[in-house]
Amino acid sequence: MKISVVIPGHNEEGNIEKCVSEIKKALKGEDYELVLVNDCSTDKTGKIMNELAKKDKRIKVVHRKGKKGFGRAVKAGYKKASGDYIALVMADLSDDPKDLKRMIRETKKGYDVIVGNRFTKKSKVIGYPKVKLIANRMFNNLLALMFRMPYKDISNAFKMYKKEVIKGEKFEADGFDITIEVPLKAWIKGYKFKEIYNNWYGREKGSPKFGNIIKAGWVYVKRLWKLWIESLKKH
Repeated sequence: MKISVVIPGHNEEGNIEKCVSEIKKALKGEDYELVLVNDCSTDKTGKIMNELAKKDKRIKVVHRKGKKGFGRAVKAGYKKASGDYIALVMADLSDDPKDLKRMIRETKKGYDVIVGNRFTKKSKVIGYPKVKLIANRMFNNLLALMFRMPYKDISNAFKMYKKEVIKGEKFEADGFDITIEVPLKAWIKGYKFKEIYNNWYGREKGSPKFGNIIKAGWVYVKRLWKLWIESLKKH
């Protein structure tokens, strides 16, 4: 079984090399590839990605031009991925690569979608902004209620999907709302989910990419509403 890890990054020259190194350590012994997506960076991120790819044939690089966007970068990475399961990991080192191993164990039990939850008793969360935390908990609880899901951190980017969940599917989100569009469409279609706990760490280098929390929140709400209407039509 081959694992693809998609790593989108915009101006992550201070993090991408360490991120790749840590993921490679975590996946030792696995059949894998890393898909690095340079999302219109203006620093040395793209150059560093190219250098990493020259040293390791398991690394692919996608260079995006035009309008940047986390969702656009994720979709470009998904398109390039060739694994049986496809994981999404943030380039800023906020996700713990060691958690990938536990995700892989769940794929072998037949699950189609493995979602991470940063807010369990087992999870370690360091440096998560308080205002963002409150907004996150309110939004994810609303989402769980609307879709009758037992999972409480669906907006978490750290997920792994069976390739059939992604390949051939058209996703609309260009921003961070891609993190809810993909799993909710999978939930509506009846794919088999499994939740695991995962750790999260605030970035040490570079600038946060989330932007204005009110503006970002409105994008999430619009995406949530559209998917909810879609779910009602399915049932």
